Amino acid sequence: MNTGAAGFSPASPLAFADQLVGTVSPAQVVTFTNVGKKSMSITSIKGSGQFKVSSTCGKSLEAGAECQISTSFAPVIQGTHTGLITVIDSASSKPEVIELSGAGTVVTLSPSSLTFASQKVGTMSPPQRVQLTNTGKVPLDITKWALHGFDPGDFSESNNCPSSLGAGANCTITATFEPTHTGARSAILYITDTGGGSPQTVLLAGTGS
Repeated sequence: MNTGAAGFSPASPLAFADQLVGTVSPAQVVTFTNVGKKSMSITSIKGSGQFKVSSTCGKSLEAGAECQISTSFAPVIQGTHTGLITVIDSASSKPEVIELSGAGTVVTLSPSSLTFASQKVGTMSPPQRVQLTNTGKVPLDITKWALHGFDPGDFSESNNCPSSLGAGANCTITATFEPTHTGARSAILYITDTGGGSPQTVLLAGTGS
């Protein structure tokens, strides 16, 4: 980035969490500052890819002044997406850019995390359930289930999900907690699929007593 008298905070690329196709993410905001000693003219601020960009910046920015550039992720198809915020101004002879990235998904998990009540070591908790839904228009292929994290052996998972889940269909994931030690225990269930943003994750937590 050849910024000249233009300052950006943050200046690093902006990464968005997985976003359901057809919806719009919460905005991330970049502060744009004229760090020079004279007024800066702004020709344009635009977004590319599946990202929406707006700003409070006008056609000029006085020395020391700042404005905000907001960007949201609005995927229309599943998969990984990249884009740019491009700023053309008098601070540089070249456009200034901020990289954007995110993944569109058709998979929803409700809820996306499970917290188990305190459970005696060596005993099994009542089950808790998560609903997985394919919001897409074509079947979703589910290829792998795996428990990882700090204490994967303290949790178990079963499900009634087929290897190919039809468009608009849902299935149920059932998890239980059987602590092997006292104290806080946690794991992550990873679900590998073709829905975009894979692997999907369900956070599992509980306390052994």
